[in-house]
Amino acid sequence: MTASLASTTARTAAPPAPPDLPAPDPVLAALERIERRLAAVEQVARAIAPLAGVAETLPGAVAVAADTFDGLAARLGGAGIDLDARMMAVLRAVEVATAPRAVNGLASLVESHLLEPSALAVVSQLAVALASTTDARPVGTWGLLKALRDPDVQRALGFGLAIARSFGQQLAAGGVDACRDRLDGAVHARLLEAP
Repeated sequence: MTASLASTTARTAAPPAPPDLPAPDPVLAALERIERRLAAVEQVARAIAPLAGVAETLPGAVAVAADTFDGLAARLGGAGIDLDARMMAVLRAVEVATAPRAVNGLASLVESHLLEPSALAVVSQLAVALASTTDARPVGTWGLLKALRDPDVQRALGFGLAIARSFGQQLAAGGVDACRDRLDGAVHARLLEAP
């Protein structure tokens, strides 16, 4: 009974193959897969064939580039420029500029209001005043009192007092401490030592 049940289950589970189609030959199927893979390999070989010419000329191109660089280094050395020192300076600048503390500082600068047009205009005018001031003489108490009558000095003092008031508000709100803590939180790792 078990044998007849198994044969009945096998007949109902899988439909019989049509009598006119032969069973696929596993050897032919394997050969077809091999042919498809060979065709793919040939296609890749055709695609990279032009690179063979480049690979043959590459050593010569590298030699020409090295000779050119050596000639440039010799000319710079003849002009008194120490190329090794310059390269170390560039590497040092990259190290400093990409240190976490510098990146956090730059982020704080960008987030601050220093780069707003009004702040940049004030800094620009301050730079003009610094560059154009040449006659800085010592001033006593009476000279200071006399200068307080000058409208330009009064304007600058009023501006300075407004900055002091706003800065005092920032100090009271803890903004300076929060910014300092954020900057101090970055670890400064040194990759290259200064010469």
